[in-house]
Amino acid sequence: MFVKITNGAVDQYPYTVGQLRRDNPNVSFPKNLSEERMAEYGMYRVYFADSPDYDAATQRTEHSNLPSLVDDKWTITHSVVDLTEAEIQNRKQDLAIKVRKQRDKLLAESDWVTVKAVDQNAQDGLGIQVPQVWLDYRQALRDITAHANFPYLQDSDWPEAP
Repeated sequence: MFVKITNGAVDQYPYTVGQLRRDNPNVSFPKNLSEERMAEYGMYRVYFADSPDYDAATQRTEHSNLPSLVDDKWTITHSVVDLTEAEIQNRKQDLAIKVRKQRDKLLAESDWVTVKAVDQNAQDGLGIQVPQVWLDYRQALRDITAHANFPYLQDSDWPEAP
């Protein structure tokens, strides 16, 4: 991405090499323009600043619409914006839905243990039971919505499959 600067201010953004050629029809530009040559015509590369740290539960970032001069580079910057209470609740509900879907997926992936125990019991009548580690794991998955960090779970908050 490029920007066209006139008198130290943004004239046009985004700006392309094709637009530079159209704006200067009497100039024979080389096929590959150097940044120094572009600068002679007020055209500069635009950089993107890293997103700042923010609390995803209560904030979001917005990027600027126009580049500004930061450390001698035209840069699209970011700012942190606090969410409204309604946005926070919506985000929390959406995240809770995703967590429940992940939990349901993990439960479904471990259903084979229960089915195997039931099938084995039906075949030989020996009362084969699901191993306790699997019962504990599946219960921990069911209890994930009661976790202190719910719905803002980290990978370490999830139980590990046996």
